[in-house]
Amino acid sequence: MQIYTLEMKKFFQEFANSFLSLVYPQACLTCNDVLVKGEEIFCTNCLLDFPFTAYESWQKNILYDQLSLRMPNLSGANSLFYFRKKSKVQKILHACKYNNQPEIANRLGVLMYTHWQMQLIEMNIDMIIPVPLHVSRKRQRGYNQSEELAKGFEPSGITLTCGNLVRIRKTKTQTKQNRLSRWLNMQTVFALREPDAIKGKIILLLDDVITTGATIEACYEVLKEGGAKKIFVAGLARA
Repeated sequence: MQIYTLEMKKFFQEFANSFLSLVYPQACLTCNDVLVKGEEIFCTNCLLDFPFTAYESWQKNILYDQLSLRMPNLSGANSLFYFRKKSKVQKILHACKYNNQPEIANRLGVLMYTHWQMQLIEMNIDMIIPVPLHVSRKRQRGYNQSEELAKGFEPSGITLTCGNLVRIRKTKTQTKQNRLSRWLNMQTVFALREPDAIKGKIILLLDDVITTGATIEACYEVLKEGGAKKIFVAGLARA
């Protein structure tokens, strides 16, 4: 009888969802076309049109070359998309950050994990650490989009560590700053609450957009000083 009840509950739930999608159809975030069954947030056509970097190696790519100039012991780096202004990727990232839609970041995190699943196994990652927001900014936004991305990696079983690496100084927005200004702006911004927790660990440092790499470098230095064995960097997009 219990099995029957659960099955009926599932049936009615699916029926209700299907009915609601007919009455209030969901639209693709990027093109506004109606989503069909199995599509979430954006349609298949838009997904295929996203500018994937297709970096097969975490060390033989432009992003790694860029970051390793200032982080010579960096173990690897990758990004899922290229970031271009006024693009579909910018639109979804803007929605993640400013439109109170953390579910978009979570869905994109699932996409990142699916894309890199086999490589993550080979890298033997111990923990994923998302780049933190200052507590006041997180309170204002309601969430940290990088943490929401990281939640998409839950099927991997890799430990998600939030709250150890913290942003201790609030910084000005870096959107219109040059490379030097960004680097200066990020000095003494991050700290570890429990350095012993990362000693000897292989870490995946995760961020939404990597531009000059100033934020990533500041986090990397703190993690290295804390005793991390290896650090890999992943971004949803790179400018």
